[in-house]
This record gives sequence, structure tokens and C-alpha cells, in this order.
Amino acid sequence: MRNRRGKLLGFMLTLALIIGLMSGTQQAEATDSTYTITIPSTLDVQDSGWNELPGGISASGNLADGVKLVINASSDNGFKFVHSDYNTQTVPYDFCASSDDLTPITTWEFASLSSNAATTQTAGINVADYRDMPGGIYNETVTFTTEIVDTRVDLSKLTADYEAQDGDTLTGTLGSAGYKITVAAGATITLSNVDITSITNDYNKDGAPLHPYAGINCLGDATIILSDTNTVKGGHRARPSIHIASGDTLTIRGSGSLTASSNSRGAGIGGGWNIACGNIVIEGGTISATGGNNGAGIGGGNETPCGNITITTDVTSVTATKGSEAPNSIGPRDSGTCGIVTIGGTITGSISESPYTYPGIN
Repeated sequence: MRNRRGKLLGFMLTLALIIGLMSGTQQAEATDSTYTITIPSTLDVQDSGWNELPGGISASGNLADGVKLVINASSDNGFKFVHSDYNTQTVPYDFCASSDDLTPITTWEFASLSSNAATTQTAGINVADYRDMPGGIYNETVTFTTEIVDTRVDLSKLTADYEAQDGDTLTGTLGSAGYKITVAAGATITLSNVDITSITNDYNKDGAPLHPYAGINCLGDATIILSDTNTVKGGHRARPSIHIASGDTLTIRGSGSLTASSNSRGAGIGGGWNIACGNIVIEGGTISATGGNNGAGIGGGNETPCGNITITTDVTSVTATKGSEAPNSIGPRDSGTCGIVTIGGTITGSISESPYTYPGIN
């Protein structure tokens, strides 16, 4: 084999990786989940550095509500190739997601599956430089195991602030402590019979607000899927029920409902008092969003900008109600700005009606 860094080795060097193949339909106990995973059974390592796993790791099938499929990789040799004759001679490597992301990983998660088409994740190994290693055959065996993991998070049982991860399903009523609920950047989560109304506009004895945050705080781009009936309210008066930061995008979809409101000066969904918001895309669900005194139902809070707002024809209905001192049900607060507002495919200016109801597919 020629070394791809330009040096010709004086011997043939072959690294053989045998992956324990777990393919076929796996039935998880106590769920309605059935799935098939496909992983190549061998990988012929061509060189040090990135070696892509042909076809990646794919899964298809059906997952029950509130669960995800987790695939874990383990190594007989601690993720090292071992010389067939001299077991002290080893070449370490890491599993990675792609040539652009060489962060070591040993776990792949699938939050949703389709029985019609496989979902595939790119995978491969990043192999250490082996130019100075002795020639011969180096072997390694990796075993993949699967498990169904419950992703349901009961808010009534929280004992601290919680950051929802991709695939999580939030359910239940947030307790009187009013813990802060955040959504990890890039995550898709589901709300299923959620009640987040216990965070208040109250102050502690030192005069600081008890809950200076939105009902749900997105830490980056986020997707929220609505299932069943959900109610979310902002905390301190400056906050909305759901906040998406400037430059990020919140997408809401699903067949459930959401009632969203602010305690005083924030938008129902979007920004708050002197708190800008990013883009809001509503693709499904039944939504009722009410702004505080100075906030739009959907869009900006008091004197703050908001990004683009898009409501698609696939929603059941969207009702946005502006606060008593706000000019728009959908769009900016006065002294604020807004990006492009698109309702049902039509670009429109800010919506001043209160309430403004878009019937969607109904």
C-alpha cells in the first residue's frame, strides 16, 4: 500500500476491521417498536486518517411514541488495531461522524424511523499515523448493540433546570419551583400534554425576579413537535412563552395544540422586553399565542426586532392576539423591526388585527 503522505513503505501493510454485524428486525420489549439496522460487516482500511464506513449506519422501521433507538459500539481491543503476531504493536483509531467532524463517538441515535425508507448517518474511523509500525496484519473486532431508550421527561419530577435533548418528549406539569426549561441547539423535541405555567412574575426578597426566563428557552435552532394539548407561559414579565434568539430559527409542527402567553411585556411566541427574537416557522398544529401588554402574539416584544415569520398552509389554525399596548398581532412591537411575514404562502406586512386568526387547512 502506498502511504498517501508521499512516502512509499517497504512492505505491504493491511489493516482489517471486522465489524460484528447486527442486522435484521429487533423487537423491543414493552414497546411497539420494530426496527432494522444495517452496518457493513467489514471495512478495509486504506490509510491513516479518515476512512468512511461504506453506506454508513442506517435504520428503518417504527418507533413507539416517546422512545428512540440507540446504537452503541464496543471494541475488544479498546479501539485499537492489534498486530496478529505482536500484540504489543497497536494502532489506535476513533469512530467519528464525518471527515469534517472527527470528534470521537461510540453512540448513534435515531429519534424517528420510517418503514418506507432507511435513515442513514455517515460514520467512519479516524486512524492514527502508522507509517513507523511493523508490517503485517492488524485485527480488530467491533460489536454493535442496540437498545430502545425512553425519551419521555416528566416535568413534574424535575429537581433542577433541564436542557431537552434531540428526541426528548416533554410531558407533565412543571412544579411550583418553576425550573428553567431549555432546548439544546439543533434539537427536535416533542411536547405532549405539557403545562408550563408555574413560572411567575414574582420577585424574591432581594428584589430580583424569581424566574427571569421564558417558559421554553431555545439555545439555537430548534424544532418543537406538538402532540396532545400543551400550555406554556413566560416567566418574568419581559419574557415570552417560547423564546428563539436572533439569528436562530424555531420551527413548530405536529397535530397537537399549543396555548402560549406572556406575563406582561413579552410576545406570546418570539421575543421579550428588549429581547430580540429570530425566525419563527409554524408548519402544523393548533396554536393560540397571546402577547403581554407590549408584545405581539407572535413576533417581537417591547421595542425589539424579530426575524422572519412564516405560517404555512399545513397548520390547523393559528390565532395571534396582541397585547393592549402593542400595534401588531403578528410582527414587531412599535420601535421594533420585523423580517418578512409570510402567511399561507403570501408575503404580507405586519398583522394589526387582534386577534388575527389564520384557519390553515380548515
